[in-house]
Amino acid sequence: MKITDSVQYLKGVGPKKKAELARLGIARVYDVLTYFPRTYEDQSALTRIADLRPGTVATVAGTIVNLQEQTGRRGLTILTAYLNDGSGLLQVTWFNQKYLKNKLKVGRRVFVSGKPAYAYGGRGQFAMSQLRYFQILEEGEQAAGLCGILPVYAATERLNQKFFRTL
Repeated sequence: MKITDSVQYLKGVGPKKKAELARLGIARVYDVLTYFPRTYEDQSALTRIADLRPGTVATVAGTIVNLQEQTGRRGLTILTAYLNDGSGLLQVTWFNQKYLKNKLKVGRRVFVSGKPAYAYGGRGQFAMSQLRYFQILEEGEQAAGLCGILPVYAATERLNQKFFRTL
């Protein structure tokens, strides 16, 4: 492959992704190589739920112990998972992510990063509703392998951070 080749020849890039990349000015392999992150996120250390502090970016790994789905105003879907890491519970919320209901199951381990805050009506319980990053861990996969310094790219609604990191 040459750096002058079109991005469509990269693994994971089809016609739709090629069009989205073109919106960002990325048309060739060279453009991908020089599309630098706008910042980096430090996810190098896991924090126990019991040690979380409101407003401080933290990375947590835990097991889903409860999962709830609600429909809010105007058809907004709210999916809430409760994570347990042995030290406490963390409420994690996704908005309008219906596809996650089939992927998130009680008993699955999840790796999340974001700013915790006190849950609304949670009696001191923490919640993360503005996630910076999350990943569903495969059976036997260790969360420590996901810890590190992650690049953050300028993305679009169809091209997320995971896509750019893989690309």
